[in-house]
Amino acid sequence: MVYSFTQRSGVGRQLRGIAGEQIGKAVVDCAKSEDFVATVHSLRRRCKRLRGLLRLVRPQFAGYGEENAAFRDAAALLSGSRDAAVMAETFERLCGGGSPPLAAETRDRIRQRLAAHAAQVAEGTEPAAMLGAFARRMHEAEARLKRWRIDGSGFASLAPGLARGYRDLSGRMRVAMASPGAESFHAWRKAVKYHGHHVSLFRRCAPDLLEGRIDLLDRLGELLGDHHNLAVLLAWTERNAAGLPPSDRQGLAEAVRAEQADLAGRAFALGPQLSAEPVDGLVERFRALWALLPKEA
Repeated sequence: MVYSFTQRSGVGRQLRGIAGEQIGKAVVDCAKSEDFVATVHSLRRRCKRLRGLLRLVRPQFAGYGEENAAFRDAAALLSGSRDAAVMAETFERLCGGGSPPLAAETRDRIRQRLAAHAAQVAEGTEPAAMLGAFARRMHEAEARLKRWRIDGSGFASLAPGLARGYRDLSGRMRVAMASPGAESFHAWRKAVKYHGHHVSLFRRCAPDLLEGRIDLLDRLGELLGDHHNLAVLLAWTERNAAGLPPSDRQGLAEAVRAEQADLAGRAFALGPQLSAEPVDGLVERFRALWALLPKEA
């Protein structure tokens, strides 16, 4: 089953099927992992898809809190190794396109700090044990799937969650525009990701129409994700700045803020286009698109 509803009837059954496929693929990824960093990235994405699925039915699903926490905590098992890799990748991108450019000596010193941090994280990481613990969480979640029940049927069981997610998307954008900062941008990014998952779940209703929105939401999510990664890099460097010359810290801060300003400008241009529709209008549009699905596939 793809990450999308395929028919108008049996929403609860489809919900369990979509979740079961993501859980099953996560377990397979754990067993066949050859590239630990790539596997961690894939597993964290699956957890985000599962949490996005849950958020779509949150108002109608009594078990939301327990299941959302389970997938959040499973992803957290893998966060340390992924964060170290992302910081190194973010720094290299900044070196390649940062404005103002970093001095060569600054690049070398910070690169050495990041490499030492990644080595320290790797030394305390046992990939097999981490993946084994994650797989056990997935098996436990799979066993609970048969108890998942949602209130209502058809589009009526999805409309409240769709509205809530889109309302959050618009609200978080307004907060970020009024008070731009690492936290507000990160909150906006999460809302973009969840709404993107919701739209993906309706993909089969009107693929030619919705693929474009999904692509734009992905683009916005990447802009905000890069903004967040830069904030994490700068915060980590400041916490581990002992021995770094003040000119290094100042040079990195200037480069990060310049790059973040560019990313914010692009996000502020794209965001309103994806949030312009009234909540009720979006829900009614998706209600009409839902009717394009067959009653039974």
